[in-house]
Amino acid sequence: MLPLVGLLLAARADDAYWRRHFVGAGVGVVAVYLVTAVASSMVATTLIGHTPADEEPAPRITQCIPVSGGRGCPGG
Repeated sequence: MLPLVGLLLAARADDAYWRRHFVGAGVGVVAVYLVTAVASSMVATTLIGHTPADEEPAPRITQCIPVSGGRGCPGG
């Protein structure tokens, strides 16, 4: 906001040096905003992004471990 006010005052005073100065400041503000927005979106992508549950293969079951009550192993 401040670079815009400075640019307006420099334009009213017809001062080319300060006009260039405040245009550069405005470009810098936009550049910092864009860099911050891109960096924050890249960081947040891993936090809120979709991670499929089937990325890792299911482990192979090679043995039956009985559970009390007789319902752990099929066939006895």
